[in-house]
Amino acid sequence: MSHLILSSMNRGKKLFGVVISPTARPGSERTNQVFVLENTGLTHVFYVLKEAFTLVPDAIERVEGANEFDIIADIKNQVRKREKALDVGDWISWFYSGTDEITDFRREQKLHEVRCGNPNYQFLLDCVKSPTEACLYNKTFGYVDISPEENRKLLPDIAFTAWVEIYLGQKDNLVVKFHSYVTSNHTMQINVLDTKLMGFFFFQPWAEHHRVDQRGFTEEDEEEYLIEKSVADKGRENNVYGVFGYYVSERSLYVEETPEKFFLLPYVDDSLLVPGVKYRFNAYWNEKMNVFIVAQHGLEMMEDMDVLHTEHSAAEHRDNILMLEGVNQRLDYKSLFFTTKSSYGTMDDPTGALMTHHLSRYAESKCRVYFYEDRNASFGRFRIEKVEVDKAKKIETNVRDAVPPPPLPRYRLK
Repeated sequence: MSHLILSSMNRGKKLFGVVISPTARPGSERTNQVFVLENTGLTHVFYVLKEAFTLVPDAIERVEGANEFDIIADIKNQVRKREKALDVGDWISWFYSGTDEITDFRREQKLHEVRCGNPNYQFLLDCVKSPTEACLYNKTFGYVDISPEENRKLLPDIAFTAWVEIYLGQKDNLVVKFHSYVTSNHTMQINVLDTKLMGFFFFQPWAEHHRVDQRGFTEEDEEEYLIEKSVADKGRENNVYGVFGYYVSERSLYVEETPEKFFLLPYVDDSLLVPGVKYRFNAYWNEKMNVFIVAQHGLEMMEDMDVLHTEHSAAEHRDNILMLEGVNQRLDYKSLFFTTKSSYGTMDDPTGALMTHHLSRYAESKCRVYFYEDRNASFGRFRIEKVEVDKAKKIETNVRDAVPPPPLPRYRLK
C-alpha cells in the first residue's frame, strides 16, 4: 500500500536517492529502501517495487540505423541491466509520483564507498562537526549522531572523512551514527564557509548566515561563493609542508620557528602520537579558525631528534601533557619567566609555584619546572604548573633558613 508524502515536492519532480537496504527476499513486492535528503533539510524513505526491475517496451532505448542483430543484443543488455539487483550505496533517480513507492528508476553514478560492518552497513562520508551541539552533518544523510567522547575528540567546522553507520530503527526511521574517523579533508573545507548556499554547497546548516529557502541558487549566491572561495584559495598559499613540531598538548604540535602559530589536530587519537616527541608533518591554513590544521595521515616520528621530558598533569580541567624545562626569572617582571634553551617564550606562574624563588639564593639561576600549553594564556603560550620536586624542596629549605624567625614576645616579670 502506497502512502502520500507531504512535503515541498511536486508531482513529476526528479528525485535522487541512495539505497539504504539490501534487496528483500524473493516474493516481496518492495525490494529496497531509498533515502532522500531535500535541500530544505527534510528527509524521506522511499520503496522500490518489484515491477521497477521489469523492462517495459516503452522504456527500451533504440539505436537509429542499427541492424536487427545489434538491436536484439542491445535489448538483451538493457534487460540484464534493469533486472540487476540494487546494492546498498547505489544511487538512483526517478520522477516523483506523489507516493513513497518507486515503479521506475534510472541508475546513477555511485558516490560513496560502502562496507558491511557488524552488523550494519557503513558509508565513507565527508562530514563536519557542529560547534555547539554533539552532532555531525553530511550532504547525503544530514545530521549524524555522535557520542560525547567522540564529539570531544573532533574540532568543529573542519571538513573530515569518516565511516558512518546506518540502520533502520522503529517505523523504518533511518538511524545515522558516527563510527570512526578517517582523515581531515582540506579540499572540502570550502564547503564549511559561512554561506547561505543550497544544493551542492548545503554543508553547514548551523552557520550564522545560513538560510534555507526555496528560491534556488541565484547570481548573488554564486558571487558570494566565489568571494569566499577566493579567500580560501589565498589561505591555501600559506599551507606548509615538511615542518617539524613537538607534540605538546592533547590537541596541538609546537613549531619552535613559529611559536606564535598554532598547529591543531582535527581529531584527538590517544594512540597516534607520543608526548614530547618531534614529528614531521604537513598542515593546511584554516581561514575560519586562523590556525593550521595538521594532516594526520602524513605524520612522521623523528626518532633521532631530541625528546622533551613529559609527564601527565594532575589537573583534570586541562590537557594532560606537562613538559620539563629550565626557566629564568625576568628582571623586569618578577612573576614572569622564560626559557633559554628552547623558544617557548615568556610564561607566567598562575599557581604561584615559584612565588618564593626570588627570595632564595637560586633567584638568578635556572629552575626546572613543568609547564603546559594554554592557548588562552595572557602572557605567551605556556604556563607553569609546578617546580621539579628536588628543586622545590631546595627553594623551600633555603627560604626558610634565610628568613629569621620572628622574635618571641617579651613578658615583664612582676
